[in-house]
Amino acid sequence: MIPTEQALLARFSSTYCCRNDASLTLVGDTSCIARLFGYTPEELSCLFRNSFLAIVTAEGREALRNSLTNGDDIQCVLPVCHKGGRIVWMLNRAVRHTATDGNTCIHGILVEISQLRQAYDLERKATLALKEKAQKDSLTQIYNASTARKLAEAYIAAGDACAALLIIDLDDFKRINDWYGHMFGDAVLVQTAKIIKNLFRSEDVVGRIGGEEFIVLMKGTADLDIIQNRCNKLNESLQSMFGDQVTDCKPSCSIGVALLPQHADSYFTLFCCADQALYYAKAHGKRQYALYDDSMAGSGYSLRHADYDENMLRGYIEF
Repeated sequence: MIPTEQALLARFSSTYCCRNDASLTLVGDTSCIARLFGYTPEELSCLFRNSFLAIVTAEGREALRNSLTNGDDIQCVLPVCHKGGRIVWMLNRAVRHTATDGNTCIHGILVEISQLRQAYDLERKATLALKEKAQKDSLTQIYNASTARKLAEAYIAAGDACAALLIIDLDDFKRINDWYGHMFGDAVLVQTAKIIKNLFRSEDVVGRIGGEEFIVLMKGTADLDIIQNRCNKLNESLQSMFGDQVTDCKPSCSIGVALLPQHADSYFTLFCCADQALYYAKAHGKRQYALYDDSMAGSGYSLRHADYDENMLRGYIEF
C-alpha cells in the first residue's frame, strides 16, 4: 500500500512552536514532533521537560544557537537522537516573531533529511579520499613534491614564523639499485620515508620531492641543537634500517639545512640555500648534514645553482 502524502508528511516532518527562552520550551500540541523522534508527548515532557534544545545533540545545539543569532529567519541542519538510538538529521526552517501577548515565539518546521545527509557524507568522504590520494606520493605515502611545496609556501607566506628546511638525499642510491635491484631500492625508499615521518612532528611537512630526495619543513624551529639531533638520528636510523637481516647494505643520507628567516624569506630562496648546503655535505664526505652559510653559494650542480635565472630554477623545483 502506497503511503498517502499526509502519512509521509507525518512520518518525515513536523511543525512546532516554542518560546524564545533558554530551553526553547515547546508549547501547544507536541504529539507530532514527539512522534517524529519516536517518543510520546508524555515522554517528551518527562525526559526533556518539553525543551526543544534538549532533544537535539550537543553538535546540533551549537548549530541551533548560532542560527538564532543571525536574525529572525532561522535555518540550520540539526542532528537529533531518535528514541531507537540512531541519529536522524533534520532540516530546521523557522521564524521568530513577537506574539500579541508580547512574548517572543519561534514557529518552525522540521523535515528529516537523513538519507540526503548520508549521501552527502559518502560523497564528502570519497572526495577527501581522492584529494588525499592526489597529495601523496604513490610509493612512500608521504606528501608528494607538489603538495609539500604548496604546504611549505603557505606556511612561509603566512609570515612571522621561523622554520628549518631540510633537503635529504640518500647517498649512493644508484649503487643500491644496481647491486640489489629496483624492488629492493623501492623498499629502501619506503622505509626511509617511514623513518623520516616518525622522526619529525605531525605538524611538520614531510615529502618526497623526486627519486631518492626528501624534504622536511620543521615548523617553528630554529634551535640548532634540535636540528642537529634530528639529522644525526636520521642517519643512525638509516644505518640500522634492516637490522641484522641485511648486513651488507647500510643506507645513509646527506642533508642540507637552511633557516627561515636567517637565510631566506621565501620558499624558493630557502630551497636554493638548503640545496647548496646539501651538495656541500655531499662534497665533504656524505653521511652528514650541513647548515647553509654564504660561503656555500655556487657549490651545487650547475642546474641547481642559485645564481641561475629564477624562472628556469622554478621549472626545476616546481616538481
